[in-house]
Amino acid sequence: MRLIYVLFFLPAIVFGQQNITGIVSDAKTKHAIPLATVYINGTTVGTTTDNEGAFSISVTSIPCQIVISHIGYEPKVLSVENLNETHKKVELFQRLVQMDEVNVKGKNLRAKNIDEFKMWFLGFDYWGKNAILLNDEVLSFSRDRKKWGMKIIPEIQDGKSIFLSDKSWVSGDVEWAKDSSEIFMNRAINLKASAKEPLTVNLPLLGYTLQIELVDFIVQYASENGGLQTSFLGYYYFIPYKTEREKDLKKFEKNRQKAYFNSSQHFCRSLYDKKLQESGYQLFEQIIDSISKQKLYKEFIIDEYLNYIENDELQIKGLNNKHFYLFYYGNSKGEPKDLTTQKPWVPIQSEIYFLSDTCLIRSNGIIPNNSIVFSGAISEKKVGSMLPEDYKINDK
Repeated sequence: MRLIYVLFFLPAIVFGQQNITGIVSDAKTKHAIPLATVYINGTTVGTTTDNEGAFSISVTSIPCQIVISHIGYEPKVLSVENLNETHKKVELFQRLVQMDEVNVKGKNLRAKNIDEFKMWFLGFDYWGKNAILLNDEVLSFSRDRKKWGMKIIPEIQDGKSIFLSDKSWVSGDVEWAKDSSEIFMNRAINLKASAKEPLTVNLPLLGYTLQIELVDFIVQYASENGGLQTSFLGYYYFIPYKTEREKDLKKFEKNRQKAYFNSSQHFCRSLYDKKLQESGYQLFEQIIDSISKQKLYKEFIIDEYLNYIENDELQIKGLNNKHFYLFYYGNSKGEPKDLTTQKPWVPIQSEIYFLSDTCLIRSNGIIPNNSIVFSGAISEKKVGSMLPEDYKINDK
């Protein structure tokens, strides 16, 4: 398994439009906090507080999360389940200063940690490589290490076993057995990151500046399932570029569509609409032939496991701890082929894992309980190709 990732958004149901107002102040001094960013998590909907700390934001769907963020303060998240309370009084607490990572034996690993973080957070595909993290100085890192041993094969001289006497070929944080027959090393098993301020990511291909309150980030190099696993949680605010140039707008929309197709959001929306084949997808399960014992792949029809419930949720039951192979068929532009009318060609392969007996998907393609994860091609799309949850394909 190459990679699994988890992203955090909150689902929503459409109802209309309602303004929610509020006042933001310092929890200790009670003074108003101007220029605090107020946004609906995962969307392009946001505003800032005025000199009196006041804000007004338009909510078009519930439930949702309103995030209040300001440099120097811990972010505040308001869960809006209904519209009985349309005015909020918000107090922000000052953010505790985090210590930077510790240098190991005088060797500064910060540059390496930042490069590693960017690869797994922004992505190492076309989109990730063109994304720009503007304030990596706010990041702090830590690593967990595990002791492991390695046997040294002895040389045979005059019928006797002679272990290595020259140990200069091994350096670093190692410990030798007394007879030099084994060495013990501290092996990094994961990378963790935190941020003392919101991260700012420039997405020039997609036309967004992305503000991220990073809640959790970890790369596990030896996860329980035996493969590399990366996951991150956060709150996301998409700020579209301010441009009226038709050329730029067309370029952004073209790139957004490319990033959208064969993404987790695209797959989940297609599954919700029961249009997997029309969207270029096929699910396969692996079976073992009873006679030849060979591995075979059989198309899996998921419809009987689907149940629509209230709040525009699609419930998937009975697939706990199962995983399937997911094939995506697109044209040269990456657009999906309608498999009900077109012949499939060479697919792009991913895998999908159902981690719970009851998994949920919203109509906007969001997985509210993070119970479905991906590996393969879809998982390679990270923050660099991320789109707002209210993104819609422009048919024109």
